[in-house]
Amino acid sequence: MGVKTTLSILRFEFHALGNVLIVLSLMGMMFYLFGEWEKNLAVLVSFAVIVFLVSLVRIDLGLGILIVGMLFSPETEVGQAGRRAITIRAEDLLILSLAMAWVVRRVLMGAPWKSTPLNMPILLFSLSVLVSTMGGIALGWIDPTLAIFYVAKLIQFFLIFFFAVHFIEDDKQILFFLGLFLAVGVVVSVYGLTQVGEVYRITAPFEGGRPEPNTFGGYLITLIALGLPLAVYCPHPSMRLVLLGVSGLAFSALLFTLSRASFLGLAGMLVVLGILTRSKWLWLGIALFALLHQSLLPQQVMDRVNYTFSSPRGEVVELPVAIPFVGETITVDSSTYERIDIWRKVLYTWTYDVYYFFLGWGVTRGNILDSQFARFLVEIGLVGVSLFSWLLWKVFKTAVWLRANTEDWVVKGFTVGYIACFIGILIHSVGTITFYVVRIMEPFWFLTGILMWWYLEERQNREGVVGARSESRVVWQPDLPWRQVDA
Repeated sequence: MGVKTTLSILRFEFHALGNVLIVLSLMGMMFYLFGEWEKNLAVLVSFAVIVFLVSLVRIDLGLGILIVGMLFSPETEVGQAGRRAITIRAEDLLILSLAMAWVVRRVLMGAPWKSTPLNMPILLFSLSVLVSTMGGIALGWIDPTLAIFYVAKLIQFFLIFFFAVHFIEDDKQILFFLGLFLAVGVVVSVYGLTQVGEVYRITAPFEGGRPEPNTFGGYLITLIALGLPLAVYCPHPSMRLVLLGVSGLAFSALLFTLSRASFLGLAGMLVVLGILTRSKWLWLGIALFALLHQSLLPQQVMDRVNYTFSSPRGEVVELPVAIPFVGETITVDSSTYERIDIWRKVLYTWTYDVYYFFLGWGVTRGNILDSQFARFLVEIGLVGVSLFSWLLWKVFKTAVWLRANTEDWVVKGFTVGYIACFIGILIHSVGTITFYVVRIMEPFWFLTGILMWWYLEERQNREGVVGARSESRVVWQPDLPWRQVDA
């Protein structure tokens, strides 16, 4: 009996409920065993091995565990790089396990490599990051250990994208993953709301000693962007109520993060949703909220927003042009001022050398925390930022094409939500380093993988390729003896 035949026999089928129970059981086992896991990394490695073996048989279960682990993943410090601690999260090893399972399945079962519009942009952007970082290390500008971990984090995000594109087999799996994604979002939102009154700003679980409300806010934007358009296009009233409930719960939690970058991202995302869905009810809700927001919003939310322009430690910002009713200057709090002033520092940094203008100083140089693109301009220069912008453009173009060419309400709702989420995340990145944040980028790139899977399916259907599951091409395939065995 060949290996392929054996694996086929082992791939027993579960119902959706069975999948959920297995995923939750494995995650629960991890949490139970991790009582003293900071001093016992062997437990984490053992769990990663279990996920690897499970993924060989049921790769969808491995993805399900990853979805849960994106938000419910403990972390621990494993070292120090300069003044920053180096941490490893549980799902870092889960991703490594899935990558190993991918390689094994590819070698043993001949799983093809899929060609997507993002393959080349991801490759070139990754190369530009490596070149910039190796240059920074060689010149002694950056800490090698810290830089390697940041670069590995970026590559890890792209791996999640490729996992979704290659591991998903049909629409039923996608519905299961989306349902699990929303279920995790509900649990995380409830967890955040239980902190109201106990802490000033709520955060996601397992954030260690440095909570990040901005991170939680960015994740909740993604959750709302997914739930609202699915509710708009959903033909089933009961399911529509559930989706609206998920979005409402996430919105309530987002308010108490008091993250102004998230508030701006949410506003932009809602406007895009209104434009794309053309839903009069959505526009009515936005209009009513805009009119009644002072009565509806909690006082701490209003205080947080007003603090931007009424801080006792305000900084004066000179505007490039005079704005009606505002004038030529505004006074903002020190945090907002830093997000504006950082661009002056970036321009000053560029004056050092033409080399740094084009290729940057390397990842982690400057340690900018207030703006993603300002940080990218320092770290990877104009070349890296241009390649990253090309990557984002290809993502956006793919989403727009799929929205215009699909008739399925789930795909339509998902795609509209993805576009709105995309815009919201870009706005969010103006005030924080969003594209480095694990709890935002892992869900974002997983959803991007789902988007790409549907895109490839729709393109194949429109090109009339009979029997093809997706647009793919097979690259090097080893001529191994067991692959010649007739199953």
